[in-house]
Amino acid sequence: MQNDLLKRRTLCVSIHDVAPATWPDCQRVIAAVHAVAPIPLTLLVVPYWHRMPQTESRDYYAELSAMQASGHELALHGYTHLDEGPPPRHLIERFRRQVLTRSEGEFSALDLCAAHQRLQAGVAWFRERCWPLAGFVAPAWMMNSAARAALSTMPIFYMAEYGGLALLPHLQRLHAPALVYSTRYRSADALMRSAMTLLAASQAQAPLLRVALHPADVRRPANLRHAQGLIEHALREREALTKAQLAERLRLMKF
Repeated sequence: MQNDLLKRRTLCVSIHDVAPATWPDCQRVIAAVHAVAPIPLTLLVVPYWHRMPQTESRDYYAELSAMQASGHELALHGYTHLDEGPPPRHLIERFRRQVLTRSEGEFSALDLCAAHQRLQAGVAWFRERCWPLAGFVAPAWMMNSAARAALSTMPIFYMAEYGGLALLPHLQRLHAPALVYSTRYRSADALMRSAMTLLAASQAQAPLLRVALHPADVRRPANLRHAQGLIEHALREREALTKAQLAERLRLMKF
């Protein structure tokens, strides 16, 4: 299987945090990617982003439906994108959940029942809109053991983590760390771009290269241009797929 994948190495580009409030910036990120090439994308959709009042936007849902119909993937990205679990138990956990991820690691500390309810609600939300659902990505890529157990019962056949892609329910993993830009400290942008260049180079012969973009990346034009360069370079030797397409290929190969 690894030999086959190496013969046709792949690229997956995902757009995180898709919601009505972030959609204008998401569209700019999508346009930046498609300025390089009209590749299929995986859009990570949050049903109730930050529990904001949901004003039904026909244009937003119509545009997502049109993207799905044209070959892009819509994946479930949490339910609220907020960490509403029990308080952190110690300083390290507080740093990880409240500082490092800005209290957005929704599935980092939920119990089994709460995790199951949110996942079930997310699946139902997709069904109401007649959108096929293959994948799940936890906000901030954070999931505890209870959330993983709940996910294994859902009609979803892959999940993406920071370190790679995993097929469900048995969690067979393909190692592929995500290339992702931080927008917290502008002074660190140059260092971040250098790190992404090195990480991409280290993954040059890997079966899968992943680029994860966020709506906030539009406020860092140099970072977005850097991502465009990485994507352009990768496409010289890689086939662009959605995560669902790659997961289905792996599943058919009995990965």
